[in-house]
This record gives sequence, structure tokens and C-alpha cells, in this order.
Amino acid sequence: MRTCFISFSYPPSKSSLSELEQISLADLLLETHHREKMLIIRTFGHAIRISGVQIAVEDSHGHVDRLALYNDNANLPPQVLLPTGAIFAIKEPYYKKTADGGYNVRIDHPSDLIPLEPEDAVVPASLRPRLLELDKSALDFKMEANRMYEVKRFEQAVETYTRALKSCSDADFLLKCDILRNRAIVRLRLGQYEPALEDAMSSLITPNMSSDDDLKVLDVKARFRAGCASYHMGDFASAELQFETIMRFSPSDGDAMRELARTRLRMYEQETGIYDFDTVCQPTKLQDCRLDHACHISKTEVRSSGSRGRGLFAITDFAPGDLILCEKAACIAFEADHSDETYTIINVNTERGAVGPRARLFYDLVTKMRHNPTMANRFFDLYDGGYSPKGAVVIADREVVIDTFRTQAIIDYNAFACSAARARDHPTGKLSNPAKEGSVGVWIVASYMNHACKFNAARTFIGDMMIVRASRNIDKGDEILTPYWPPEGYNTATHHRLENTWGFKCDCVICMAENMSSVLQKTRQQLRQEIKAFLSVHRQTATKRPSNSTITRAERLYRRHQDLCDKCLPRIVPRLELAELGVWLCQAYTPQAMHSRIFEMAISALKDLNYLVEVTPAQKLGIDYNQAYLCFAAIDAAVSAAHAQHRLSNIDLGHQFLEFARSLYRTLHVGLHGFEERYGVV
Repeated sequence: MRTCFISFSYPPSKSSLSELEQISLADLLLETHHREKMLIIRTFGHAIRISGVQIAVEDSHGHVDRLALYNDNANLPPQVLLPTGAIFAIKEPYYKKTADGGYNVRIDHPSDLIPLEPEDAVVPASLRPRLLELDKSALDFKMEANRMYEVKRFEQAVETYTRALKSCSDADFLLKCDILRNRAIVRLRLGQYEPALEDAMSSLITPNMSSDDDLKVLDVKARFRAGCASYHMGDFASAELQFETIMRFSPSDGDAMRELARTRLRMYEQETGIYDFDTVCQPTKLQDCRLDHACHISKTEVRSSGSRGRGLFAITDFAPGDLILCEKAACIAFEADHSDETYTIINVNTERGAVGPRARLFYDLVTKMRHNPTMANRFFDLYDGGYSPKGAVVIADREVVIDTFRTQAIIDYNAFACSAARARDHPTGKLSNPAKEGSVGVWIVASYMNHACKFNAARTFIGDMMIVRASRNIDKGDEILTPYWPPEGYNTATHHRLENTWGFKCDCVICMAENMSSVLQKTRQQLRQEIKAFLSVHRQTATKRPSNSTITRAERLYRRHQDLCDKCLPRIVPRLELAELGVWLCQAYTPQAMHSRIFEMAISALKDLNYLVEVTPAQKLGIDYNQAYLCFAAIDAAVSAAHAQHRLSNIDLGHQFLEFARSLYRTLHVGLHGFEERYGVV
């Protein structure tokens, strides 16, 4: 169990060390942020992880105290984060009382802790080791870093390659290029794609590939690593350029040929939005839930949505079932990633907690953004609930400055819960009960979608990809709306969740209609609860069918609620509980071969969800989606109608209803995987 208490918020330091005045441990004041100051300390003892990583420290005057580091890379052991004998600068230190009655220097923003080398000018002489490795050359550091890479000590390898670069002289040009190439591949392994790209491009020996075969081989390596970094950043055009350059000078390079083909496939997905979802949904393809696919977001744009703030808008027309966007998570924490550990965050700023993947997401996101400033800028453009102070992402002392408190605030408003592998039971995602969440991630473009109970777009997940499809017609310029939480008949529960979690009251057509028709709502709520209890008790299976008296009771319950809804609700408001009861009746009529009755009830259930179905004399199916409410009951009703028409020998009409059911299923399930297993049809 790893528990972190997020203390009262304060901004990170954006100053460089050269702008700060050095103080000692003795100068610290309790519960004070020492602005425009810095501490230079050396660690001693053995680092341990309690809620943060703690170790003893000393300053140049021989004073000692405790240091506690929070919110840093949760994958690293304490001894790697705070190694013994390491020298650090602490920017604008915060000194506070601890829960055990003692005191420590607390660091909540990892960018406030800057590692220093003994030879750095800012380090006091008394903190430098007595014996310096004066005879250790840049080549020695490089070989040491190579050994660290071989045993997968990647973070230490990056640090040692950096020391090697500092030890290079002006005459060590080729050695410097070697070190940069090596550091690039280590950073690729760590997911530090932007610095990996910078290292790879800086390691090029000649701009246009040398004619010298030995040097050409080295530049091929550099360009290959640059291409891989660009690929992982989603910049496929730049990746293609690097791999094409390699192929021009080394046509038989199999690795570059393979990566070029893969890159062009991603570019095709990015441009067209065409994916082979049915293949991706196969269980054998989902061993690694972090999928290798491109984002398709070009048919949407972010702009003002009036009182809603900013929203996501369509820049083209969408028909029901059309793909609106497909986006890969900026960062995701899967439930299965760390099954041996439980992460917990308690945030005193919001008086909320998070458990499991949602807590883990915070650590992973901070770590990822610290090395990818472009991604950090996109993330910090999301809604943060009015957090203050705000500020652009800056780089100081080679560190990307990340405000961890604001990071958590943005997660609170923008994280989506999703299944660990593929879509399951709801077109919703932004769930507010951490105990019931599986995997949790942040999808930056999708986060701009605003809520509506009467939504026009449904989202689902496969691996770390979010797929958003139109659930009804969306015209160019319309806002794309999706439910953060599904309406449950009378919307009191939904309103409570929306207001408590996201801080707004929904004003969609369903909520407005509910408010306007409050006279009979108490009776309707009682009937709704009665239907819910009925469906819970009388579940149907292949071996358990309801009695005739139970079916009669269901029919009466359906008619009572239908009459009440006709009195108190406008037609545009979906009647979810009625649709579910209608589907139950369709299933109950099946053993009795009441095919005409099944079809009538299926059409009635679809009408309850505002799917207006018309069958022409020529047996052609027409469906009006304009006010439709997409849910699983709609698929069940459409399949029931298809089966009924097949039994009535209207084969062509049955196929049309079946294709209608398939189109709804694709919208909620990514593809058709599982359709046959669930409904027993091809």
C-alpha cells in the first residue's frame, strides 16, 4: 500500500539556480516557503519510502535535517531517487512540521530538486567529496553508462552519459556524438521522447549523411532513433522523413524499411480514420493494452461553448455510427499494471481521495510530463476547476517545471475510467467512484467534450484507445456531447454526481424536461423503482422463464408507467426503464412463439428510446435517429425485432433490423467482436 497526502497547494519554483540566494538549514522558518532562496545539501543514511521518500541531509555548515520527496517517479526505488552521498539543490525550500512531531524539508514538486555534480560551481567546498575521480575520462563515463544500460539501470545510465558529455573536450566531437546516440536510446526506453529526439538529432555527424561508410552507419543509427522518438510522439511525418532518409542511403536496411511501413500505416489511420477494429478486438491482439495506432482527431475542433467553457465541435457532418474521433491516451494506468501494489492519494485541498489506477495515474503523468514538455503544455491547457495560480510550462535548470497540485486538479476533472482491454457495458466514461473504476487515463482532445444526458456521441475503449462515434445525426458546427454519467430515470442522482464531482448543473433537454414536469415525478420515481426491483428479481435465463402471471404483471407495469410518462414527460425524453422492461417482455414472449407480439414490443421499446421506426409497404426499414438515445436496450430491441421478422418469414426485413442492431453494437463496442456470441446470430 502506497499512500500519499497531497498537502495544501503552492506553486513550484520557476527560477533557475543562478537567480536564487543560497541559505542554510539553520535559516529555515517553520511552515514557510522560502521564495527566491535555495538550499545546497548532501544526502546521508539510507533512503526509505513512507508516504514520500525520506532521507537525512546535511548542509555546508554541518547542520542536519530530514528531506521528504513526494510525487516523483513511483517506479524507482528510494535509493535511486535519493542516493546516499548525492548533492542536490532545493529551490525555494518548504520547511514544515510532520505527522510524527518532527520537522522536514518537504518537496512536492520534483522539479524543485536539482541534482548537482561535485564539480559544479554552486556546490560549497565542504560538501564536495574529499577524493574526486580526477582521472576519469569521458570515455570511462561512457563505458560505465553502457554497463548500466545493459543491466537496465536506465535512469542511472542517463545521468552517467550526461557526466560523460560534461567531461568531453572540444576535440572529442565523435565521442560526444557516440554518447548522445547512446543517451537517445536510453531515453527512448524511458519514454522520454522529446529529449531522445534532441539527443539523436544532435548526434548527427554530417547533415546529409557522410560518404564515409563508417560515419554513415553512425548517422543511420542516429536517424533511426530520431525516427522512433518522433513516432512515439505521434509526429509521423517527421518519423517518415527520417526513415526515408535512411532508405535513400541504405536501401537494404530492414529495420528502417519495417519502421517506414509502420509509420505510413499510422499516417493512413491518422488521415482517414480507418482502423481494423474487429482484428484489434481479438483477445490475442490485446495482450498489451497499450496499442500501436494513430490518433484520428482531424474532424473536430476546440472552441468556446458559452457558459460551458470550451467544447469540442464537429467540422463535418456525422451520421449515426460514424467515427468522430479515435484518440490514444496521453497517459493511462491499467488495473493490471501493478497488481501487487495499491496506490492511495488523499488530497487535503479538495477533501477527496483516490485509490488504485486513478492514484497511480497521477504519479505516471507527472513522470511523463517532466520529460515531454510539448505534452505537458497540451495537458495544462485542460480545465482545472479554477486552480490558481496558473502559468505556462517552463524549463529551468534543464528540468520541466510541473505543478503537481494543478496536475491533480486537472485529473479530477478530466480523467476517464475505462475497461482494461475493450468496451464493456456503458457508453460513458467519466466515473466518480474510484472504488468501482478499473483503468483510468487522460485523453486530451476527448476531454473537451462537454456533458449532456441527451448526448449525441458515445465513447468506448479498446486498450488505451478511446473511440467516439455519433449516436445520432450531428451537423457541421454542432457541439459533440457525451454523458459523464448516464441519466437514471428521474435525474436527481445524476444531478448530485455531476454537481459534486464536476461542479455544474446539467441543462440538457432531459434535465429541463424533468424540471418542468415535477408534479407527477414522485409517482414516476416510485414506478421506476418498482420496475428496477422487478427486473432484478425476475432475471431470465435459458433454463429460467417467467410464468404467465409474472408476464401479465410486467405488462400491467409497462402500461401504467407508459401512461404516466405520456402525462408528465415530453416525447423527446427517453424512457429508459420502460425500454428495459420492454426488452424483458420480448424475451418472455419468445418461448411462446408470440412473434407478432415480440415485434410490437420491440418497436415500442425502441420508441421509448426515441428511435422512430417505420416499415414501408415494400418492407423497407426507415429509422429516425434525430432524438434517439443510444443504450444496450436499443440493441436488444433491434435484435428481438430481427428475430421476430425472421420467424414471420420476412427474411429481408429481418436482415435490415439485424444490420440496424449491428450498427448500434459497433457504436458501443468498437467493432462486432462478441456480437454473435451475445445474440446467437451471424
